[in-house]
Amino acid sequence: MAGFLHNEIAPDLVAGQRVLYLGDFDLSGDQIEANTCRVLESLVGPLDWRRIAITAKQIDVYDLPAFRRPTGATRAAACTTPSRPKRWANRSLSALSATLWTLFSPNHLRSF
Repeated sequence: MAGFLHNEIAPDLVAGQRVLYLGDFDLSGDQIEANTCRVLESLVGPLDWRRIAITAKQIDVYDLPAFRRPTGATRAAACTTPSRPKRWANRSLSALSATLWTLFSPNHLRSF
């Protein structure tokens, strides 16, 4: 992914630019987001980074279903910490219904 970030994304960014991020709400999703932000900020400087999906608030408001990893899956399991109780564990972007995707229309995105 670093090549993609270096070659395709970073050249279109400038320091201070707002970046709207969508990612799975699990440990792997958190790690991907943190790495993506770290790489991009190392290339262009500080960014106005905003996670717009999936958030704890969206899980609660829209009652997004949890997903189960297949038996034997090697991908990291959910991270359960005081800031991320079990009720918020393992939510995938695929859990968003078509109706909820309308929240990410260009007009709505301008509100971020």
